[in-house]
Amino acid sequence: MSDGAWSSDHFDSCLRREAMAWLTIRTNDGLDPISRQDLVDFTIDGKMFRLMDPTRGIRKPKELSSALSISTTYRAPGAKRPYEDKVGSDGLLRYKWSTTDPNNMDNRGLRAAMNEGVPLIWFYGVGPSLFQPIYPVFI
Repeated sequence: MSDGAWSSDHFDSCLRREAMAWLTIRTNDGLDPISRQDLVDFTIDGKMFRLMDPTRGIRKPKELSSALSISTTYRAPGAKRPYEDKVGSDGLLRYKWSTTDPNNMDNRGLRAAMNEGVPLIWFYGVGPSLFQPIYPVFI
């Protein structure tokens, strides 16, 4: 964050680029999943920065004008997920809103990402506290 010298747009694009490059290295070019614990190792400008929200499915950091990532909780085969996120038969992501309120702050963050055309990271749960990062994804 360089002592506040970065503009918010510059920080946003740099953060997304560095996060995806870091994930590429940490996940063997996206082939290997990453644990929730390993995700806390990401830093930008020498400071820890969460790529995934620990309690919510949508990560919209206060430093950004739009969402950075979305996550889908792992459930054992046959168990019901809180939301039925999936990849559709057309190969496109089907990610459910947070609640049914389109004006919920998380949903506003997703709409802002769509309007800004910024890439997101989708952390898809493949095991307990284990995620397959899929990126870039666009809304």
